[in-house]
Amino acid sequence: MSFQNRVRKICGLSFTLAVFFTPLLFFTGSRDQFELPKLVFLALLAVPWIIRDWSDNKTPAWTPLSWALFLLATAQSLASLPSTSLSWTTSLLGDYENFSGLTTLFLYLTWFSTLHRGLSECLIEKGLYFNSLAALFSSLYAIGQHFGFDFIQWNPESINATREFASLGNPNFLSAYLAMSLPLYLYLAAKPNARAEAAPRPGFLASFMGAVGVALLLLTTPKGMAHLQLSPLGGWEYVPRGLGLLFLSAGLLRFILFPNGPTALVGFSVLLFGLLTTGSRGGFLGALAGGLVWVFLALRRKEWSEPFRQKFSAIPKVILLPSFVLLGFLAALLGHSFLERLWDSLIHAGRSLAVSRLHIWKPGLEIVKAHPLLGIGLDNFKIAFPYYSGVEFNQIDGMFVSSRMAHNELLQMASTTGLLGFAAYVGVIVAFGLLWWRTYRSATPPTRWILIPVLASAVAFHVQNLFSFGVAAINLLWFFDLAIVQYFYLKSVVPPPYDLPSLRIFSLLRKTSVGFMGVILFLFPVTRLGADIAYNRGISVSDYLKKYMGQKAPSELLAYSDYEIGQITKAAALCPLEVKYDLYLGLAYEQRAQMDPAQTREFCLKAAQCYEKAVRMSPANAYYYNDLGRVYATLSGFDTQYLEKAERSYGKAVQWAPASPYFIINWAMALRKIGKNPEAEQQMERSFNIDPAFAAKVLSQMAFEEYQKGDKTAAFGHLAEAIQGNPSSAESYYARGILYLSEKNKKKALADFEEVKKLNPTPEKNPSIQSLDQLIAQAKN
Repeated sequence: MSFQNRVRKICGLSFTLAVFFTPLLFFTGSRDQFELPKLVFLALLAVPWIIRDWSDNKTPAWTPLSWALFLLATAQSLASLPSTSLSWTTSLLGDYENFSGLTTLFLYLTWFSTLHRGLSECLIEKGLYFNSLAALFSSLYAIGQHFGFDFIQWNPESINATREFASLGNPNFLSAYLAMSLPLYLYLAAKPNARAEAAPRPGFLASFMGAVGVALLLLTTPKGMAHLQLSPLGGWEYVPRGLGLLFLSAGLLRFILFPNGPTALVGFSVLLFGLLTTGSRGGFLGALAGGLVWVFLALRRKEWSEPFRQKFSAIPKVILLPSFVLLGFLAALLGHSFLERLWDSLIHAGRSLAVSRLHIWKPGLEIVKAHPLLGIGLDNFKIAFPYYSGVEFNQIDGMFVSSRMAHNELLQMASTTGLLGFAAYVGVIVAFGLLWWRTYRSATPPTRWILIPVLASAVAFHVQNLFSFGVAAINLLWFFDLAIVQYFYLKSVVPPPYDLPSLRIFSLLRKTSVGFMGVILFLFPVTRLGADIAYNRGISVSDYLKKYMGQKAPSELLAYSDYEIGQITKAAALCPLEVKYDLYLGLAYEQRAQMDPAQTREFCLKAAQCYEKAVRMSPANAYYYNDLGRVYATLSGFDTQYLEKAERSYGKAVQWAPASPYFIINWAMALRKIGKNPEAEQQMERSFNIDPAFAAKVLSQMAFEEYQKGDKTAAFGHLAEAIQGNPSSAESYYARGILYLSEKNKKKALADFEEVKKLNPTPEKNPSIQSLDQLIAQAKN
């Protein structure tokens, strides 16, 4: 076998693995368990395709779609320059958890540019088969999660009890993936298939293997073992899980390869049930739009609708009605919360948008107005958002939360890459539609049968992206759709590209760039994943220290702190352009400073150096300036020169997040310490004007901190200011009552507790207020 044939076979295998495993892959050893492992996996699997491209002497063909993607890459590159981006390192790598920077874009472009020239009808069919198999697995996983059968004990704070995410990391991502996969599955279920006539039923063996696979997978979940009164298998559970995956794959693949009416209906129902468990309105609308496109194009011609009708007419009429009743019952059981949410959204559309998207879209439009040409920098939305958002977003999502994305792909492009990037992105969509239409008009019926679900899948992708954004598993399908259309366009419309063996310089430059890209894709993602594994270990130890710092002697925890600092230092060394690692290294040093009073100054200085580096890498991030101001304030206890540095840092935090009462109060406190009392009073009043309830809560918390440090005057002063600024703050009266009780001043404590009772606090709005009746009784005695 020649070298080219070996590479071709490896490429076919890598593509199959990419389509099948990318949506199913997650890795609990890294801090980012979903997106980063998937991108690393795709980068490694792209290497064989790059080698194949490197050994190919054919000139790449340029189509309107190729030019549109080139212009998109150019626009996003210009928006990522240090002179245009708020944080060029973030634009390069992508914001943590998103990873939607230039490196990710070029990974997708690499897949497109190499894939469309290496595709074949056989490989396209294989990709559609394994995509449908992965979608069925994802749906089954989501259904299992719905009933409590999961392989992982996820953090309750990171999941929604009524919405499932399978292995995609987020219900919206799972719904988008299933919405895109549904038309592709319908293609396999409805297309004429001679093999299906020869083997119209999956057979007992396939059904048995599928059932055994499901049983093995359920058995190895914590809930499954608990039902059977089995203890955890201590690592051996991966053996039955692997066998379960193998058996279920074999059974499901038989259903997909030779579908008849009943099996196609079962597969479609599984995908629909998985979609319902996500509770995602955007994904549902995407699936509906894609399904309508498929129905309109695929079933309007008799020669295509007739085989589809024949398959489903094979279902015995006696079980047809009961089957639909059962499916309807199961759909209502799995999706009742989603259907209620969808109905509520339809009858209260304005309110629904106001609490879910409008408070993100409005600041996004303000960003576009302020940076119309090149935007704020690729994937910098989270950095810029606090500057343009009002307090409404924080009152809904939390005071210390910034929206990761615009939750609208068009607005995301316009805000981060400007109108230039927006135009380029729209150009890609238009070019895709143009090439699809030209190819469809001249294509043979079998090719049209493939192009129809490709268009429906793309429509589903862009409709759901009006309310969300793409991630690896979804974007891979989108670029697969692009590559399919480009492949058939070049095959049926445009003459094949000609060879240029004489242009040695051109060939050398192309091979050099392709080889360089291959080395980068092979080495860099692996290093980045290794950094994230070390980072995860450090943060896990940090969480442990936070839990036990008040319960154990500091000397018992120093070894843990050393390990935490060592792991995060390793992460920062492996990936020095990731600002998150330096930031959390600073937090680790601050944590160590609290545990080691003899070296507080030294560790605070190290923390300050980390925060200063983070600020240099992301100079418009309000949260980083607040961290820097906090450590400067601590250092001012050793050297008063840091007082002014703290004030300037807090001022910068307010500059980039002007609607945050927390940052404003910190700035006001720093202004007081350097003697600027009029300015401090002005800022304090400003914080109460923005959100009096939250400002009072912040001052109440500061009062407790000052009291613990021994500064009782400052503590009671903060509480007096909180009550003056917000006389209806139950938390402030409650906090002052507790401090009065600690001071044995029961009369004043009782007065404050009685005032709290008059304000009628509720556990939902005032979770910090507990045991009020007991405290009142204690104050009376």
